Amino acid sequence: MKVKLGEVADQIRGVTYKSQDVEETLSNNSIPLLRANNISNNGIINYDDVIYIKKNKIDSVQLIKQNDILVCASSGSVHLVGKAAQIKEDKLLSFGAFCKVIRPKNIHAIYLGYFFQSPYYRKTISSLAQGANINNIRNDDIDNLMINIYDDVATQEIVSILDKVTSLISMRKEQLEKLDILVKSKFIEMFGDPVLNPKGWEKKKLGEVCSSIVRGPFGSALKKEYFVPYSLGVYKVYEQKNAIKQDSNIGSYYISEEKFVSLKRFECKAGDIIMSCSGTVGKMYTLPENAYQGIINQALMKMTLNGVVIDKIFKIYFGLAVENLVLNGSGIKNISSVSYLKNIEIQAPPLDLQNQFAEFVEQVEKNKENIKSSLNQLETLYSALMQEYFG
Repeated sequence: MKVKLGEVADQIRGVTYKSQDVEETLSNNSIPLLRANNISNNGIINYDDVIYIKKNKIDSVQLIKQNDILVCASSGSVHLVGKAAQIKEDKLLSFGAFCKVIRPKNIHAIYLGYFFQSPYYRKTISSLAQGANINNIRNDDIDNLMINIYDDVATQEIVSILDKVTSLISMRKEQLEKLDILVKSKFIEMFGDPVLNPKGWEKKKLGEVCSSIVRGPFGSALKKEYFVPYSLGVYKVYEQKNAIKQDSNIGSYYISEEKFVSLKRFECKAGDIIMSCSGTVGKMYTLPENAYQGIINQALMKMTLNGVVIDKIFKIYFGLAVENLVLNGSGIKNISSVSYLKNIEIQAPPLDLQNQFAEFVEQVEKNKENIKSSLNQLETLYSALMQEYFG
C-alpha cells in the first residue's frame, strides 16, 4: 500500500536568525544549530562546523529529536536541495531556516530514514526543486511524496536487512581506511618522516624522477560540447573525483578519437599518477592496469615516472608531504605551476629498500581489491533493495 508522506510525518521549519543571535561558543544561553553543510552526501550528520544560536530564538518544536530527518530545503545549487540525513544521536540541537525537519509519526522511524536515501526520493525531489533565484522544496513537495507502507513485521524485517547491509558497507570502508593507515605506518617505519628526512636519504627533484608532469587543459581546449556518449567515445576524461575517491571507473565524460588525438599531450594511462591540484589538493591515485586510456581535465595533474623512484614510494611520500607545500591561489588552494611541482624535492632511498616496500604494498593492494570487490557487491545489493522497497 502507498500513502502520501504527509500522512505519516510532520514538517518543521528551521530557525530564522540574525548575526547578533549567533554566539562564538556554546554556553548556557545557546544551542548548537545544524545547517545544510552538516548533511553529508552519504546520509550522515557531521558536527564539524556548527554554530551556536541564542535559546530565545528557538521554539521548542525546533529542537531536534532522535530519528528526525534533517533536509536541505533551499540552496543556490539544485544538487544540494533535498540532501537528507537522519539524526541518530539524542542531542540538544536545532536547525537553520534553509533546512527543515521531517518528524516521523505513525511509521517506523528508521524505515522512514531509509526512504530519504532512496533513488525515488532523490529523483523526485531533484525534479521538483524550483525557484527564480534559489532552488527550494515546498511543503507540498514533501507531503505529496508516495511511500510504500508494510505491516509491522515486514517493516521490521526490511529495516533489519538494510541495517545489516549498511553495517557491512561501513565495515568494508573502514577496512580500506585501516589498510591505507597500515601502508603509511610501514612507510614511516622504513623510511622515516618524509619532510624531516631523519635517515638522511638522498633527495631528487620531481622533474628528475618523472618523464612527464602535465596539468590538464584549460579554457576552450576541453569544452563540454566535446563530450560524447560512451558508445561513441572510447577515451575517458579523468576528473578530480577519480583521484579523490581512488577509483578509475567513476565519471561519465568521454571524447572521440579525433578529439583525443588533438589533446594527446594530456593523455594518461595505466601506471600514471593523477593528482588533484585545485581545492582538495594532493589526493593522488595510480591508475590501475585496467584503467581506461584517456586524458585529464583542468583539475588534475598527471605524472609519469621514469623508473628512478617506484610509484608506490612516490605516491605515499607525496600524499604525506603535500600539506607542507606552499600552495598558490586566492580563495582556493591550488597547484597551478608545473615548474613549481618539478622543483619539489623528494627522498630517494636505495632501490632495494624501495622494492621491499613495494612488495609489502602489493600484498596490501591485493587485500584491498578483494575488499573493494565485496564493497561493490554490497553497494549493488543495497541499491537493488532500495529500489525494491521504495520504488
